[in-house]
Amino acid sequence: MSPIGVLCLTIQSAHIVRWNRLLGSAPDPFVSIHINDAAEIARTKHLYHDFEPTWMETKYIVIYSLTGILDLRLYDHHEYRRHTLLGETQFQLSQLEEDMAHGGHNLPLRKGSKQRGDLLVNLAYYPVSKGAGTIPEYGEIYAARCMIYGLTFTLAPGIVTLHISEARRLAPRGSTADDLSTVAQVSFGYDDAVVHATCRASGTNPVWETTCAFYCPSRAECVIVVRIIDDEDGVVGELSLRLDDLMEGNEWWPLSGCTSGDLRMSASWDVVSAT
Repeated sequence: MSPIGVLCLTIQSAHIVRWNRLLGSAPDPFVSIHINDAAEIARTKHLYHDFEPTWMETKYIVIYSLTGILDLRLYDHHEYRRHTLLGETQFQLSQLEEDMAHGGHNLPLRKGSKQRGDLLVNLAYYPVSKGAGTIPEYGEIYAARCMIYGLTFTLAPGIVTLHISEARRLAPRGSTADDLSTVAQVSFGYDDAVVHATCRASGTNPVWETTCAFYCPSRAECVIVVRIIDDEDGVVGELSLRLDDLMEGNEWWPLSGCTSGDLRMSASWDVVSAT
């Protein structure tokens, strides 16, 4: 399934119904983001001992269908045990078809039949552009929205769809070739945070065949970093590549930090409209 757009979700703040002090101290709240009750897409940082938390964190979520449900779950963070659900709220993505911007949207947080507070969010939906690939005619509108939501302005945001196929001729360092068991981890050049990890594959010629999609604020400045990691040997090869170079059409790319190895990877780009 191909991406159809990007949801810009800003988690502003929450009001949490206070409980009796005998039940414990104030919560360490964070918000977990899901679509259609699937695995967590992203989360905010957790704050400390706060019934009125303010995050002002913006997350960009690649959307594949507007028939789904955005599920926002408020948790009390615990270091050594399972987080406690304080309340959750839902937003029908179909509402974005009629109005692509919902600023200052106050959503009720419920647990069971009781309301446990409110969550204040901003939502803005940017569909994939059907044009030729640039959106200068939308520049003023997009700049205005960026100013409202405190985002960085660029004329060419889009969605990167990355396909990681396989590697070949990996060179093990400490373990034998038969013992190699590797994953490919993807991050961006400006941030070491892992945004995608493949499943584990064995041998010196591992095959992953995985696809992932990400929002990118500027194609010209985007750098894709892929590290191939083995359980015992650590990083057995890595690749740092500008998205523009990746889009030139080559499939096999030489790995660095190793004596041999290549990665087969490709990407596609969809411009996001800001109307």
